[in-house]
Amino acid sequence: MEPPHLPLVSIVTPVHNGAAYLAECVESVTMQRGVEFEHVIVDNASTDDSRAIANRYAERDPRIRVVECADKLPIIANWNRALGFASEESTYVWVLPADDALIKDDALARMVAVAERHPRVAVVASLRRRGGNIQCRGLDPGREAFNGREIVRLFMREEVFAFSPTGSLFRRDLIDAHKPFYPDHYLHADLAAFFEVLDRVDFGFVHDVLMFSREHDQSVTATVANRKGSQFRDGLLMLKEFGPRYFEPDELAEIETRFLRRYYRFLVRSAILLRERQLFSYHAEVLHKVGRYPRVGALTRAAIGELERAILQPFLAVAHVRARINLYENGSYIWDDQAPK
Repeated sequence: MEPPHLPLVSIVTPVHNGAAYLAECVESVTMQRGVEFEHVIVDNASTDDSRAIANRYAERDPRIRVVECADKLPIIANWNRALGFASEESTYVWVLPADDALIKDDALARMVAVAERHPRVAVVASLRRRGGNIQCRGLDPGREAFNGREIVRLFMREEVFAFSPTGSLFRRDLIDAHKPFYPDHYLHADLAAFFEVLDRVDFGFVHDVLMFSREHDQSVTATVANRKGSQFRDGLLMLKEFGPRYFEPDELAEIETRFLRRYYRFLVRSAILLRERQLFSYHAEVLHKVGRYPRVGALTRAAIGELERAILQPFLAVAHVRARINLYENGSYIWDDQAPK
């Protein structure tokens, strides 16, 4: 009897100056068993040893292919370019950043198995470890397939965060049908890609920790998201773009109201911490664009909320101040729209 046919998975790793972590990423892929895969490492004009490290692994393992790009692209454009190098024979694609890694040697096989068992499932995620935390909890552990619209609605209502951005398996035909797959007008383009496709396909989930997402000072989360508050900017724009697909107007208005309360409190907290002027210009632009620039009353309520939190959670307030001082003293509060990856 012939062995069963295994679908090919293209694991795509875009890398720019990721020498510190690339070897761990590659080795976590090469240990995978029970699945056919290729690992495509796309170097985004690195100036460190990333290219040399990738080539050393490729020389030893024919499943590894290195693409050397001389022109450096911004992160989202680079992700989209990297997707273009996935084999046309692949059934599934996974974008795995160079500073992340798979934890278990059957991670890929288990995710593929979910998709193969459920023909409507086109996106598969899992629990992930980020720093010392386990993320993406909250879904019914007795199920492995969910309606895609249900998952997005849970996320936008802030009830469950089940997505594993840069840690999910996509069926190849989704990527072929949406080009560019990652919309480059968002920094958090991985979330936007979920919202773009999940209103017509199902979502699969493995209730086990299969991947590790690294926290470090040069990550996009650290250099841009945490310091610019880009999750608020992008979150508001995504509510405007995708919300009407998933919610009736009244429900969407309620979700937006809750979101804006947190957004305004973030801006008030940033002002108290004397954040850079560029931050406020960055957010004012999008708030004006969508007609949600805060009025005096909204800012007053946000300030009262932050004062109450400082009184009730003084240690958290001190932590915010210390973090701001450290960034200033280290000269590391940067504004770089082309964050390294």
